[in-house]
Amino acid sequence: MIASAKCGSTLLSAGKSSVGNPNANSGTLFTAARRAARTACALELARSEAELDGIVSFHGNLSNPTPETSKSIKCRVLVLHGADDPFVPAEQVDAFKKEMDEAKVDYKFVAYPFAVHAFTNPNADKAGLNGVAYNEEADKASMEEMRAFFRELFTEPK
Repeated sequence: MIASAKCGSTLLSAGKSSVGNPNANSGTLFTAARRAARTACALELARSEAELDGIVSFHGNLSNPTPETSKSIKCRVLVLHGADDPFVPAEQVDAFKKEMDEAKVDYKFVAYPFAVHAFTNPNADKAGLNGVAYNEEADKASMEEMRAFFRELFTEPK
C-alpha cells in the first residue's frame, strides 16, 4: 500500500503490502521515498496518529509547538540530519530528542558531519543560500541508512 498526504509537497509512505509483491519495484519504492520524505511533513504525519510502519525525515525541521502530540506516534522514526544545518539549531535537536524519549518513540537520529540543509539535493548549491548545500558523502550515507531502515521494516519478520 502507498498512502499519500498533502503537506506542502506530496509525502509518500510505503506500506508492508509492497514488500514481497513480485509486481512491486523496490527501486521505485526507494526513489519515491527519497523524493517524498524530504519534509517535516513526515514527522507531522506520524504525530497525527496515522497508521504507518515508519517514517524517514531528511534534513527536516524538528520543532514541534505541541510536543505532547508525539505520544501519538505509533511507528518507527528515522531522522537523517545535517549536523551543521543552521536552520535546525542544536537546541531544536535537543528538544526533539527529549520529545521522542519522553514519548517513548522508537527512533533513530543520525547527524552527518559537515552537512547542512538540503544535503541530499544535488541542485541545492544553485539556490545560492547560506546554509544550503549538497553533500555527496552525506547523501550516499543517508540513502543507505534509509534503505536499511526499509529493509528492517518491510522484509524482516516482526
